[in-house]
Amino acid sequence: MGKKIAIDFGTSNTTIALWNETLGKEELMKIDGMARKYKNPSEHIAPDMYCIPSIINFDGNNVLAGQEVFDKGKEFSHSTFRDIKRYIMKRKPLPRDIGGKKISFYDSGEYFLAEIISRAKKIAGDKIQEIIFTLPVDAFQHYQEWIGELCVKFDIDYYRVIDEPSACAFGYDAGVEDGDIIMVFDFGGGTLDVSVVKIELSGPGDRKSVVVGKGGAGIGGIDIDTWILEDLLEQNDMSTGDVQHIINHLRQSVEEIKINLSFNKEASLSVFDDVNGAMISADYTREKFEEILTKNNLFNIIQEILDDSLEESALRGIRRRDIKHVLMIGGSSLIPSVKKLLQEKFPDKIKSYRPFDAVVKGACRYGAGKILDDYIKHDYCLKHWIWSDDRYSGKYGYEPFIPRGTKYPVSDVAKFKIDAAVPGQKEVELMIFEARGHNSQKMKNEMIYNSDSDRYEIISTNVSGDEDKVLVNEKNPTFIKLDPPARGGEKRISVSFSIDENRLLRITVVDLKINKTLYRDQPVVKLN
Repeated sequence: MGKKIAIDFGTSNTTIALWNETLGKEELMKIDGMARKYKNPSEHIAPDMYCIPSIINFDGNNVLAGQEVFDKGKEFSHSTFRDIKRYIMKRKPLPRDIGGKKISFYDSGEYFLAEIISRAKKIAGDKIQEIIFTLPVDAFQHYQEWIGELCVKFDIDYYRVIDEPSACAFGYDAGVEDGDIIMVFDFGGGTLDVSVVKIELSGPGDRKSVVVGKGGAGIGGIDIDTWILEDLLEQNDMSTGDVQHIINHLRQSVEEIKINLSFNKEASLSVFDDVNGAMISADYTREKFEEILTKNNLFNIIQEILDDSLEESALRGIRRRDIKHVLMIGGSSLIPSVKKLLQEKFPDKIKSYRPFDAVVKGACRYGAGKILDDYIKHDYCLKHWIWSDDRYSGKYGYEPFIPRGTKYPVSDVAKFKIDAAVPGQKEVELMIFEARGHNSQKMKNEMIYNSDSDRYEIISTNVSGDEDKVLVNEKNPTFIKLDPPARGGEKRISVSFSIDENRLLRITVVDLKINKTLYRDQPVVKLN
């Protein structure tokens, strides 16, 4: 039997963990040459970490990955790719001509992960049977599909995915108990994700994490580096065009300023421009750093995302004061003013001692058999034609079958017998609609705060029309062929619905007339 590993592929850094079956625990993997040591802010609680910088260089027939790129002085080369995940998430391939060959960020990501997996195999000393990948909370389906395609190429028997906030709930040693509510604040190189998570224990060692509130934005440490760079150029009366020939060097320098100010109150930067014969320099304090963050609206963005996650969790009866721990992860979570903001909002609840490895540890535990539940964020309904007085009325309605808040994965979430609309009907189209903003029963839920009871309450009001219903399988319609053709009004097919661990809605269809299974566990559309 092969081994299982977890990979947390981040915008700036990547971490790997191997599940040790003998010990029944995860082990962090250090790949010599590729890994870089990162300082942990609380060495007495957790040791310093070795992470792999998410960067790759194509040097002729040689591929350099991670720290190797820096050791060879190739970090600023035209043939070097960084921020790979961010470009893939945004579907920006931006191919480059390298040695007569077009290489995109998709290609570079594939090479990067292939190099990691290849070296991990040597460390594991056995075939890797399964890989668990972590995904940002709002990752697009194309990103997950890209991961799946890679696993086929890498000859991986099986792969799974887990969203990063939920993985953190498994991996953080916060002493959580059954029913605890925690918040995961994930602020990395490319994204900021906040999730409110409920812990459920169904037995010894069997932990479930249910995500009850989410919020996120495409902002991270890379953006902060850009803001510092803009300030640096302004102080030196320069534009980006003036320093384009050393822009990468400057970006590395401002990143070091950001990191230094996470541990020290002052930091300085000096870069010599040998083309123009000028010294580009600036002194920074934490106060100045905070001014830059304020100017670029970072703290307001963080507050909005916190509010989004809290409001969504409040719809499920979870209040701010119910949150037991706030778990901070990601390199950007080390910024003192960011941590201070959360401490003011959640006094005595902050845990920040595993910013780099909590996610990959949790993903590894999940892959070892721990169960994770998540929920569907919208109501879904099935469009159907209406029969009146034993005849087709020419009108249609919507049958709700997946309510918002449904946990997944789940089998047999709904089952219908569907009538034929007209005599001689040769096919039935399944039309799946997402009801956004209200449920599919034409009711609108609104949240109000009752100060007397210190509780959020849900009130329902009637709404009209179906303007908020969106056809979600329009690009991938599902047609069910009827052979022989159906009689009008005949209950011709039975459709069973399930939702898998990747949020894919699947169907099993039986033709009742001929007692034949037409589809078995067929994917239809990915739900939100």
